[in-house]
Amino acid sequence: MSNKCVLLLGFVLLLSCVEYPTQDLPSSSIETIAGAEAAGVAGTDFSLNSIAGLANDAVGNTYFTIQALNRVYRLGVDGQVTVYAGNGVRDQHKDGVPATSSPLLSPGALAVDSSGNLLIRDWRTLLRVDAGTGILATIFTTPYTQPGSANTIGDIGGMVVGPDGTLYLTDGARIESYSFASGSVTVLAGNGVLGPTRTGVSPTSSSLKYPITLAVAVDGTLYFSTMEPAIFYVQPDGRLGSLNIQPERGGPPLGEYDIPSQIALDGLGHLFVTQGNRSRILRISLKTGQALVYAGTGNQRFKR
Repeated sequence: MSNKCVLLLGFVLLLSCVEYPTQDLPSSSIETIAGAEAAGVAGTDFSLNSIAGLANDAVGNTYFTIQALNRVYRLGVDGQVTVYAGNGVRDQHKDGVPATSSPLLSPGALAVDSSGNLLIRDWRTLLRVDAGTGILATIFTTPYTQPGSANTIGDIGGMVVGPDGTLYLTDGARIESYSFASGSVTVLAGNGVLGPTRTGVSPTSSSLKYPITLAVAVDGTLYFSTMEPAIFYVQPDGRLGSLNIQPERGGPPLGEYDIPSQIALDGLGHLFVTQGNRSRILRISLKTGQALVYAGTGNQRFKR
């Protein structure tokens, strides 16, 4: 699956609350592995409401959460959608069993590590689905405190696994990292106070206004969005800055409708930004800083 297709899928999922004419949608099918749902449901009849997580693995599979069903699904490279975790029952998860046979408590954010293991933020728990066995296991529960340190993960909002294998996550008004190897927690941005992000200062001394989504470049630069019409970044040297997301020169002032919904990086030096309220995807060149409209007409209607 190409980067463009994955990005377009993410955009469609973000706008899933809009009703689209079924005659315009491509045909697909849903295969249920576990639970009481009927098998062979047409893709156009399958509800995508309550999308709460989206992640891709290295081979092109896309994972998404349907929170209302307490399930995580996988859109495979073969175009088929299958249940990947959750049996449809809202209850405490079970460790050591196939992920498809375990209950889940409103699964949310998703991430995939370099080995293809799927990470699921369930209710006050970070879970892992082993890519080889499909077995579910707990990584840690929240609040999590690093052994021998006062650094704590209170909860997980958004998360992503960086190229270095570290987990990066949003936690209230902070952005933190977690090492799977040592269990250490590092505060990367935010002073714990909700407020406007201030560039040009130490990342950990600035307030943050509800950080939402994250992306990490190969060079270690951390990009993130908040409830503000901008994209911010923290470079390995500790510099906190922002990127322009205005695609039109001299366009109208950015407002709440321009707040990013999701961000993603490709391997060519581009940052993609979805604007759910604008019904479009932007592409920002990290080399030049230029922002262009990459997909979407601005109208909430999907066409092939």
